[in-house]
Amino acid sequence: MYEFKLLNQMTVLIVEDNLPLLEIFEQNMQRIFHKVFTATNAEDAEMLYEKYKPAIIFTDINLPGSNGIELIEKIRKNDSLTKVIVVSSHTDTDYLLSAVTLKLEDYIVKPFDFKRIRDLLQNYEESLMSKEVIYKCDPDITIDAVNNKVFKAGKEIKLTKTEKIIFAFLIKNKNHILDYETIEDYIWAGDPMSKGSLKTLIYKLRKKMGTDDIIVNHKGIGYEIKL
Repeated sequence: MYEFKLLNQMTVLIVEDNLPLLEIFEQNMQRIFHKVFTATNAEDAEMLYEKYKPAIIFTDINLPGSNGIELIEKIRKNDSLTKVIVVSSHTDTDYLLSAVTLKLEDYIVKPFDFKRIRDLLQNYEESLMSKEVIYKCDPDITIDAVNNKVFKAGKEIKLTKTEKIIFAFLIKNKNHILDYETIEDYIWAGDPMSKGSLKTLIYKLRKKMGTDDIIVNHKGIGYEIKL
């Protein structure tokens, strides 16, 4: 079975009002992603999106209150990069035409097999890994932004799982300041953590790289990775 190397450092949001299906969907995605967030309506989904900025969103169309198309339209106003996959029983032409304009990754019609979802995610990850985005940040430091790897003087710096997760999140939001709470929520959402855990984590990352100039601390605000 294919072993995910990038998506297991990312987050996903599932928007589905069918609770039995949502539970099964969540269980399947927990085997692939670092964190799985769920919502049963567009309003809650929008709040989760704003708070956690997931890499991928799965959403139904027929939801209580605002529908899935309206949710995607709101997201697309300021975000054209987050991957959105519609999972719906709707096959009406009007819905399909609306979906085309919203830059969807895919449109999956219910009922579906989770193998198709897994294959889709595998293809997405492989496409990411085929793209080389390399940053020369320092005479000695090179960053592979696709595979979330750091090299010092040509030798890969070994990162822990948590270090890789925060590194991937900072790279996704490169050259933008992420406040402390946003980073903490992303890494430890729902899990207990000690005060100063984030500070310690960043300290260790900087120490491994041998510089404080790449991951910048904006005192009292948050961190930024400069690429």
